[in-house]
Amino acid sequence: MLSCSTLFGAGVVALAEASNTQYSDALADLKMDTSFNVSQWPEITSYRTLELITIAESVKRELFVYVYQPAAPSFPYRATSIRLSFDFDENFEYTDVNDYSLEYINHNGVFYKYKVSGFTVSTESLHKYVVVQLARPYIANYDQAADLDNTISAVPFKVGRCFSITTEDNQTVISATQVDIVIVVDKVCGFVRYNNAAVFGAVNAGMDRHFVAFKSDRQIDELYRAKVTYISQYAHKEWVNSSLQWQYAAPENKTAQIYEFNTSSFTYLDWTGQREAATASWSCLERSNVFVNGVEGTEATLFSLGNLNTVATNSFSSQERQRLLQMEWVISYDYTLYYDNNVVVDAIDPSKSRRTITSDVTILELEFVTDGVRYNLGVVDNKQSGSSTASNNSKVRVKSSSGADITDTLKQVLRVGGILLLCVVLLPLIIRVLRLIFKPIGRAVRKKHNKEV
Repeated sequence: MLSCSTLFGAGVVALAEASNTQYSDALADLKMDTSFNVSQWPEITSYRTLELITIAESVKRELFVYVYQPAAPSFPYRATSIRLSFDFDENFEYTDVNDYSLEYINHNGVFYKYKVSGFTVSTESLHKYVVVQLARPYIANYDQAADLDNTISAVPFKVGRCFSITTEDNQTVISATQVDIVIVVDKVCGFVRYNNAAVFGAVNAGMDRHFVAFKSDRQIDELYRAKVTYISQYAHKEWVNSSLQWQYAAPENKTAQIYEFNTSSFTYLDWTGQREAATASWSCLERSNVFVNGVEGTEATLFSLGNLNTVATNSFSSQERQRLLQMEWVISYDYTLYYDNNVVVDAIDPSKSRRTITSDVTILELEFVTDGVRYNLGVVDNKQSGSSTASNNSKVRVKSSSGADITDTLKQVLRVGGILLLCVVLLPLIIRVLRLIFKPIGRAVRKKHNKEV
């Protein structure tokens, strides 16, 4: 591990004037360290990045963050959050990683000063902070966009440093040490919809399985635990200006701790909506290939007639399957019920249709094993939202008793049979039309024949 020590004068002091608080200039604070060299932090207009310089505390027990933003003079942008942990051991394995909002204070050129919102410095003599990442809002046409109808709201910048702050001879001493982190390098968010269609399809009801699939810069042989935060919004239908629309409740911030022993399942019901047809079950932490095969491998027989079975199936599009298999692990972090009525039921009582959407999904912690060594580390990850439509395609197929899919063949048979039935039904009408057409022709032919005779 690399480490460095900085003597940081008397820290950052907040001066109170009347009811307002005035803060010292960002660059002036940094220059309290006599070794600080401004020329080492140039303006680079093409780098809209964030780089943590240092942190400091005020006498009012506030925590400040100093950030180098090389493109800021020509393209103003600001950091919005910092990912911190205060609970770790001597091996720098840490838990209780959380995101904290950053409040902009001031800036001088490329040097920005922020205050960590909602945070109060401890009264203990030694303070330690593990900083995992900084983040700013997504910049369109600059940051790489997500695919599969995913959207990104916050872009992370790795830090991976542990800061220790103490007082020696009435001076504040700040030391920084590099620590291990995990970096998410690719990611897909979405949800799998497990559907039950009640009698005549009057109500489609079931469960949405919300997931995040990811690939990291670490070799993860076994995944034991994941901490995920996200925004959840409940929605139901209402009539608005003679139009049926989804109405969304206030967003709710949620945190999920998922362990390797956590499992979940969904029970399919048959066409009556009363009897169990099949059960799909899974682990909440899965390798991506296990996830894909599990979703596509479950079938539910909804109705049987002789040697024919009507079966509910799930599948991913070729693009979705390919992208999911490019990931390494899948975390299923939430399960929500949904009802989607048809237009007749909605016209009577639209509030019965309801669903829950999730957004701004981010992974904060991972506990895993690599080459027999167990790690518990903070994660550098963006905030990403999945599509509003399900990742899977739910279909009803017809299969024979041998398991052969005869849906397409049956469709062709029904199509030909329908045409033949239509011809039989219309045959009397066709004959009458032909008679009307050919009767005058017959008369004309006979008349001509009689004249010749």
